[in-house]
Amino acid sequence: MGKNTNESVFLENVQPFAATFSASDSFQNTRVSAAALHRLSLKKTTRVVDTIGNIQLPVANGTLANIRQYSKCLFGDDEDQRQTFECLTASFVLKLYQRARAEETSLESTKKRFLNTEKNVLEKVNRGAQLICFLSGPGGTGKSFVITSYVRYCSEVCSNLRIKFDSKTIVVSAITGAAAVSIRGQTTASALCLKRHIIEDDVKQWENTYAVVADEISFSKKSEIESANHKCRELKEEQSLKFGGVDIVFAGDFTQLRPVRAKPIYLEDDFVIWDDWIHTFFELRTNHRFKNDVRWGNILSRFRDLGPSVADVNLINTRVIGSDDGPGSHEIPKNVTYATKTNVDRMAINDGIFFNHMKDTHSKDPHVVPPVHTLCIKAGNLNWRKNPRELTRFNKNTEDIFYACVGEAHVKSVDESKTYDPLLKLYKNRPVMINDNIDVTNCEANGTMCEFEGVIFKTGVTIESLEKIVIDGYHVWCAHVSQLESISIAELYVPSICNI
Repeated sequence: MGKNTNESVFLENVQPFAATFSASDSFQNTRVSAAALHRLSLKKTTRVVDTIGNIQLPVANGTLANIRQYSKCLFGDDEDQRQTFECLTASFVLKLYQRARAEETSLESTKKRFLNTEKNVLEKVNRGAQLICFLSGPGGTGKSFVITSYVRYCSEVCSNLRIKFDSKTIVVSAITGAAAVSIRGQTTASALCLKRHIIEDDVKQWENTYAVVADEISFSKKSEIESANHKCRELKEEQSLKFGGVDIVFAGDFTQLRPVRAKPIYLEDDFVIWDDWIHTFFELRTNHRFKNDVRWGNILSRFRDLGPSVADVNLINTRVIGSDDGPGSHEIPKNVTYATKTNVDRMAINDGIFFNHMKDTHSKDPHVVPPVHTLCIKAGNLNWRKNPRELTRFNKNTEDIFYACVGEAHVKSVDESKTYDPLLKLYKNRPVMINDNIDVTNCEANGTMCEFEGVIFKTGVTIESLEKIVIDGYHVWCAHVSQLESISIAELYVPSICNI
């Protein structure tokens, strides 16, 4: 069919290419550098590349001119972001056309005319085939922003065409809960039913699924990607098609953390899904996170690529808190997030923060009633789960703890290999981190930050019925976990990811 003369075709000369991420010599080192990623064997390589603030965006209508205009408004001069966004959105609109052509008897004529007008130029993107791509780039280059903008645009196109769009139209997911929160999605395991059997209702929900996004792919294992392929085929009832025929957007940065107790997927031998199925590679190269601190951004970039220089290390050492030339402890922001290697260090920091809070708000006079904005919660089960079949009893229980000073109440497992704090020391608006994927779609995910708001006691429990304990001489209310109905949190910091 002829080219639409009213639109200039973007990516017209781009040929799909095979991105081979097998274990070449570049990846034999235990630490992968960005330079090594650039040396990937990419055949026929042509680089293919919610809060919008006060930006005025055009109405999304799905034409190529509109996609470009929308992209320019969002991403400005960042060509990598623009071309990535344009390719993803154009592929989605092409999917709409392909679906419309299959259902033309039931589709409104206005929709058919629009989609038919655009299909010729859209088919230039990846030759109109299924898009299976890898989106990479250092932290701060805008991978999450491109993904959320892609979903926003596609949603608006469907809305303007009165085509149904819901959370299953583009399945947005990430390997970790915290990463899923940052792109307003689900964990990949939950979204793709990786840990449970698929039921009829799941298949029905996936009837109008056109694409799947899997972020933080560097955390993923080979078996998880293989399982994702099988599950997508089952959910789309298309066993002969790769991932059931839906577009796949793998996103992540392989210079970040590796999967737990597994090889990175680019080191897997003969991994056909990764080596052969991925045909399009996007790389974002402009770092926007450090635009106001370019020097620090350049240091982190060198850490990522080839390692820090001596000058970088010397500069960082001038910022050690408490050192002769570094900042003082009074300069630490109250809402700072700490990264620690061990639980002992983590608990010591928590204890220090809590001690300063007590010093400012509590009394050592036993006749003074402790304030109700502060509460310690006593653990109810001091077992350390080493594995599902083996439990090690701690050498103390909560009744034996002597609350003489902060820190001394920490208990250890019998072999003293694990340390645990039996008290959760809370006060209103204290920053805390969620450590479980409670409700990822509502931003309650492992690794996300929030503030403690309060507790709800079980029926019959009052403040007066709680125990008063002494910590470093200060009198504090203490509840046993069995006395609580629930704990309330407030002011979720979204998105908030701790990359440690």
